[in-house]
Amino acid sequence: MVAKQVRKGQTAAPKARAHARPREAARAQELVADNWRLMAPIMAVITVVTAASTQTIPGIAALSLIAAAIWLTWPIARVNRREKLRRHDETRRQILQGLHISGPMLLFGLAIGCWTEGIPSMNWRETIGGPVIASSLAAVILNRRIASIIGAIIATWLGVALVAGNIDTLLILAGGAAIGVHAAVQQARDDRAEFAAERERRRNQKRAEQLLNEFEESGQGWFFETDRRAALLYVSPTVGKVLERQPRELVGKPLSVLFQPDAEEGERTLAFHLTARSAFNDLALRAAVPGEERWWSISARPLYDEFGNFLGFRGSGHDLTEKRRSQEHASRLAHYDSLTGLANRLQMAQTLERLLATPNAGQRACAIFLLDLDRFKQVNDTMGHPVGDALLTQVAERLKHTVGELGRVGRLGGDEFEVVLPGQHKREDLAALAERVIRNLSLPYQLDGHRVVIGASIGIALSPDDGVTSEALIRNADLALYAAKDGGRGRHHFYAADLHSDAEERRQLEADLREAVATGGLELAYQPVVQTTTERITGFEALLRWNHPVHGPMSPTKFIPIAEDVGLIAQIGEWALRTACMELAKWPESVRVAVNVSPLQFANPGLPAVVTQALANAQVSPDRLELEITESVFLNEDEGVEKMFSA
Repeated sequence: MVAKQVRKGQTAAPKARAHARPREAARAQELVADNWRLMAPIMAVITVVTAASTQTIPGIAALSLIAAAIWLTWPIARVNRREKLRRHDETRRQILQGLHISGPMLLFGLAIGCWTEGIPSMNWRETIGGPVIASSLAAVILNRRIASIIGAIIATWLGVALVAGNIDTLLILAGGAAIGVHAAVQQARDDRAEFAAERERRRNQKRAEQLLNEFEESGQGWFFETDRRAALLYVSPTVGKVLERQPRELVGKPLSVLFQPDAEEGERTLAFHLTARSAFNDLALRAAVPGEERWWSISARPLYDEFGNFLGFRGSGHDLTEKRRSQEHASRLAHYDSLTGLANRLQMAQTLERLLATPNAGQRACAIFLLDLDRFKQVNDTMGHPVGDALLTQVAERLKHTVGELGRVGRLGGDEFEVVLPGQHKREDLAALAERVIRNLSLPYQLDGHRVVIGASIGIALSPDDGVTSEALIRNADLALYAAKDGGRGRHHFYAADLHSDAEERRQLEADLREAVATGGLELAYQPVVQTTTERITGFEALLRWNHPVHGPMSPTKFIPIAEDVGLIAQIGEWALRTACMELAKWPESVRVAVNVSPLQFANPGLPAVVTQALANAQVSPDRLELEITESVFLNEDEGVEKMFSA
């Protein structure tokens, strides 16, 4: 996390640094500090004091040398200004530094030497203080300029030695000069390295500040800093824009003012960390944005000074709204049906599991409705899936409106729905609710300009009477649903223990029916059709019969619904048409035959082709074949029915 140190006067600080940098750069171009000109009055004062203390006047040569030294020192400010404009190379700069620093000090040393040696009554004990004071003050004025300090000191004493010294003195000065030069060179290298490091640090700091500013301005994130009381010392301007407040209005306010003052887990966690002075990462908090739901994720760490005193928090934040919406959308897709908006199978299972896992046994009671739509497959096949989806959406709305606050409604998939009703319920009340559901779902629907009528069957199971686990309740409600369908559809049925045997019987009948279709176990019986006026047989009605190997002759009302549920009705209907036509070919031309067609078979767009092929294979005239349909075909007024009659 990148953070910024911002205090009171944070605006002025960058400006001060901006002004300081040119001054530092200017000093880097100076030969020597402007206060080097102070050496001119220092030399003059030393001359006057020495003359007064020794009661002597320096000779013409000594005065000339002192005057020359003062002349080279005093105009240093003008020399610096000229040097800034010219910007000489390093060699030229060193020559000029020697001229204006070492030169005056050399001349002053020579002047003191000539003065002392030129008057026989004077001795060095009276004048030695002049060079000592001059070189010491020069070192103070030059301040950390090692090369210049060494040059000034060596030059001062070299001037003295040239007049009053001997070869030993000169050798000592030469050795000192060599050591000084080495130290100066090393110091110069260190200074250059330090200057380069400082320049690189400033460059990095400037780059970091630019990146931070661009990061803030782009709206990708923001920064904040608080004091030890969690009051804001700084907050990015973008936060003020989002909150519709000026940033200066937020400074001094608690950090919590940025967020909604609700009792969510995130808010309590923030208060805990602020109190405990502990770092926190990616806390999700709702922003205090008026009239809009916006979420922020914030991270921060505590700040301490060098003595371990707590200073406050410094951190950053970024917008979490889109990510949170995406997560909520993904969660909704995982728990809700995308078509109807109802809870899906997973959500309904979790609801039932939580209800049955309640610690209080008295609160585990509930009722389960399993619903299956009657004739939905016919609508979906004849009118198309978009119409089927629209029908399911309307069914969901009616179901929610009918159940209301009594329970939760969900879609398990296809045309299957579930209702969970918490609490104790009387069977009479559940039966009344089931009847209302069936009645409301059976009312006509207007879909794409067509009137559609369907029905519903409901299976009901209760807890704890019919099971104490979700698996047992769903299984038993499913058995009750099968019983409702077998009872004629459009009905409700409560679970009963004997339904297990009925379900097993149905499962066995399904298997036996599949085998009968595959092995030719079905047959047609022909019932005569007699004209009442003449009492003559005019035709026959083909009736489907199944002689079960165990149960014997079985009524079509028993196995036809099973054939429709398992998808065998089309295959059986096609077989019945072919078989009836082949038998009809053996009868006199005046005899007709009628074959029953189920609503599902009638809804199949391929029915005309099946009829045409059956007539062609048997070489029977079409007017000898009648197709009988039930009144349920006319319940749905759609183009598919009209097209089928036209065919």
